[in-house]
Amino acid sequence: MFSLIFTSDVQLANLWQQIVSKAEGKFIKCEKYMADELIAVSVAPANSTYNFKTTFFFIAQENRAIKKRDLWILKSADKDIITAKHKVLGKEITIPTKALLLGFRRPSGTGTMEISDILDYMIKDKFPNVNQLIAEKDKASTILKNVKKWEKIVKKAFLLLSRRFDLSAPGTRHLAFYSSIPTFGIDMWSVAGINSEDAKIMTFWFNSTINILQMLINRTETRGAWMKLHQYQIKDSMILNVKALSLKERRNILDLFNKLRKQEFLSIHEQLRGRFWARVEIDKAILKTLGFNEQEVNKLLDYLYPALTKEIKQLKTLMEG
Repeated sequence: MFSLIFTSDVQLANLWQQIVSKAEGKFIKCEKYMADELIAVSVAPANSTYNFKTTFFFIAQENRAIKKRDLWILKSADKDIITAKHKVLGKEITIPTKALLLGFRRPSGTGTMEISDILDYMIKDKFPNVNQLIAEKDKASTILKNVKKWEKIVKKAFLLLSRRFDLSAPGTRHLAFYSSIPTFGIDMWSVAGINSEDAKIMTFWFNSTINILQMLINRTETRGAWMKLHQYQIKDSMILNVKALSLKERRNILDLFNKLRKQEFLSIHEQLRGRFWARVEIDKAILKTLGFNEQEVNKLLDYLYPALTKEIKQLKTLMEG
């Protein structure tokens, strides 16, 4: 097990232990679940060969184009071609979809849990206007060859998990994302092998306040509210055992997912601080599935929301020095 980091509120650790004890039959260690279901968790390789500073994405949403190198915004797309617009110069370029690869450039600023229709585009092959995009024209062929090699080894999945995140940041709205199209995320964990329905349920679990509580207690802190989720932490964590759910429990969660999958969420900090209605619905569904009755659920959430809000605020203050 990874080392315990005590929260400033010791009652939070006690609460987590109470939840684990109460829901023992509905929890499973992630490592066992992965072994039983032949699921693999991996991150897309990034090194000097696969350098994403020189691999081009067309960001589907302008509010996620937050880096200086995020220059191209998706303007339109159909089956055969996309049009992208340079956000500074205003010029446009058309690219055949056969020369592109669908992926998720970064989670920050993404308000919905389902990302199927907001995936980004990455160049994977030559096309007539490619030299307008790759500044180092003499390296274009090498770059594209490396992308093709990278595509062969990257794991695609219905479920993506954030690998590094700041729980206090306005752009951190979810920790897990679902795509109906198996895809990859840059510097994100791909949970490959999980089927589409189970991926929806696990998206709810990883985004739930109960899981956030677990992560805060057992976190690897990089700087205040900045955290890094390691593979061993995922394996050591407790997750909702989707195989132990009744048909009714599965249907209830899946129906709620379909209701909320396109809902725009605030930042996690704001969700907790303001008891955002959609977060409350997710948490109630998870806790009831774990065996808590309505009164117990309300009592837990009444304590957790302000306590976690305070915890995240304190971590932010530490980070700011």
